[in-house]
Amino acid sequence: MTPPNRSSRITLWIGTVVLALPLFAAGAPKLLGQGGWIALFAHWGYPAWLAPIVGAAEVLGVALLFVPRLASAGAAVIAIVMAGAAMTHATHHEGERVVFTAVLCALALLIGWARSAGFRLPRVARDLRRVPDSPARS
Repeated sequence: MTPPNRSSRITLWIGTVVLALPLFAAGAPKLLGQGGWIALFAHWGYPAWLAPIVGAAEVLGVALLFVPRLASAGAAVIAIVMAGAAMTHATHHEGERVVFTAVLCALALLIGWARSAGFRLPRVARDLRRVPDSPARS
């Protein structure tokens, strides 16, 4: 197995920062109960205590993204939270927010896969490259 090249590592870190910025910007106020998040959660039909829990999950997920060995776990936490957010926005007909949260979810899944796989090809793809020599015909 060859390690990822420098440009792949740089691209992965850029993607990580792009994912982390909006999540931390939204997660910290939720965690602290600021920015109107409690009212928004109530509007969506959720209890007030859920906003700080979601905020804690977002902030924890972002922190884990920056620890390479734990980045897959952080990406999984973020993907779960973003999938729930997308469903919430979809049920309340908030189309733009559905798209944004779905893109964040997809980016989290991609980063989680890249960190866990170390950019290795999936097993099936590796096996396909090793096609055995065809038997000689007589």
